[in-house]
Amino acid sequence: MERDPAPGQPRAASRKERIIRAELSRLIEPGDLLAGLALETFRAQHLHALITSEHPPSVAERHALAQAAESAGLGPRQQDLRVGLERWRTRCGQLRGAADLATMSRLGGGLLIPEDPTWPAQLRDLGPLAPVALWFRGGAEEIASQSLGRLPEPTRAVAIVGSREVTDYGIRITAELTQDLVQTGLCVVSGGAYGVDAAAHRAALRAASAPVSGSRPGPGSAASAASGTWSGTRPAPTLAVLAGGLDRFYPAVLSMVRGCCKET
Repeated sequence: MERDPAPGQPRAASRKERIIRAELSRLIEPGDLLAGLALETFRAQHLHALITSEHPPSVAERHALAQAAESAGLGPRQQDLRVGLERWRTRCGQLRGAADLATMSRLGGGLLIPEDPTWPAQLRDLGPLAPVALWFRGGAEEIASQSLGRLPEPTRAVAIVGSREVTDYGIRITAELTQDLVQTGLCVVSGGAYGVDAAAHRAALRAASAPVSGSRPGPGSAASAASGTWSGTRPAPTLAVLAGGLDRFYPAVLSMVRGCCKET
């Protein structure tokens, strides 16, 4: 079985690990607590083998997961590995992890997995409810390593989300707040939805490209990042966290906004 890297000793994940996580992200729905517990109990490679095989789990495997599930508060049927496997195996015919990774690479993105040094450490606080992996997409002319290099530090990001049915006043306040945050060097994270989310993304991009009056920014400073021409070497001014796939944006009306997010 695979092991997590030792604390303080991140390592580069292997291609095999990345393919396994890519396929698990297709097999398992977000928020599936039993799947998260199975991932913690068996690790990714073992769980992948369990799901993709046609064999029933062993008594020892069922007992190990049942213990973890009971401790997490799941009921007798909810903690049954056989029930989970029946649910997760429905998409086995759709697995093409290597091809999915190649497609995302052509789009300037890739897959972050917990074995990566750049995996957001805060996600570990979610325990078994943490995502299996995170698909990401950067600028049209970027490779995956460049996109990852533009991620903000954990303490330099702030989320702005709100109603889809927003008033003109709400859009104006969102824009003003976002502009102030971006010009102080923060990255604004939102969900790419209508209303407040779209207003926040647009305002962040405007703030990043607008000159800052009365300041003399130094290299890498917040004001430098928000002035003149945007440089792909600096942290992104905004990130869109999306529930759907990154090859086809939804809602379609926000394709222009999301295009700016990944190309700016």
